Amino acid sequence: MHSSPFQPQAARGAQAGWRLPFLGRRDPRLEVAVAHAIGGELPPHARRLPWPELWVPWLVGIVLLVLMVVADVDFRWADQLYGLQGQHWALKSAFVTEDLLHRMGRDLSAAAWLAVAVAWVLSWRRPHMGAQRRALALLALSVLLATGLVAWIKSWSNMDCPWDLLRYGGQRPFVALWEARPAALGHNRCFPAGHASAGYAWMALYFHALAVRPAWRWLGLGVGVAAGLVFGLSQQLRGAHFLSHDVWTALLCWTVAVVAWRIGHRREGRA
Repeated sequence: MHSSPFQPQAARGAQAGWRLPFLGRRDPRLEVAVAHAIGGELPPHARRLPWPELWVPWLVGIVLLVLMVVADVDFRWADQLYGLQGQHWALKSAFVTEDLLHRMGRDLSAAAWLAVAVAWVLSWRRPHMGAQRRALALLALSVLLATGLVAWIKSWSNMDCPWDLLRYGGQRPFVALWEARPAALGHNRCFPAGHASAGYAWMALYFHALAVRPAWRWLGLGVGVAAGLVFGLSQQLRGAHFLSHDVWTALLCWTVAVVAWRIGHRREGRA
């Protein structure tokens, strides 16, 4: 068994102490989670609940989603957006929301993925890029799987968009995800948020940076979160999605990033 070519640099990042952004002080729980993510040794008590970088976000996300259901946040937020536009989706076909952020944003995400794929191909021909080859492959695979997973769920979830609903000028009653949908309503595919996944999928940059340049890990995570928020909000303004759709999308994309990193890192350690 050979050690990971990324391990020394990642280990130095862990030894230097992981700090919460904006607070500037160490959080021992975060240090344990990151040390576990990069494959370092953990004390026995920290091994009881593996993969904290996966289950902690899901725990927080599920609590948030439950609170959103209880407080009827989806409809309250959509009501506000709909009302601000004069009781119709004025931004549904606007240049900024439809052309710039939806179409061009999707193309930009696809171009970024293609650039990563090209860099991976070039890494086989350029020796100085050899150490980044696995990290590039995992990044490209993670983004592809995350967007693919969201698209696959959309294909069978059979949910309407806000703009389809009677409440917002459409022609259909609201049917929740867990409710039986009348066949007369036909099929729709508005859950989870597909366009937001083109942004949130890039949260995988956190793990890519953790492998090649740990100091940039928070910047990488910020890029993915910011892109997901911008894409998600633009679709909410168009009436294409509820807020909870984006929360689910973010959780799914983060899950794919964690699993891809875990499996890829484990296989690297066995190489």
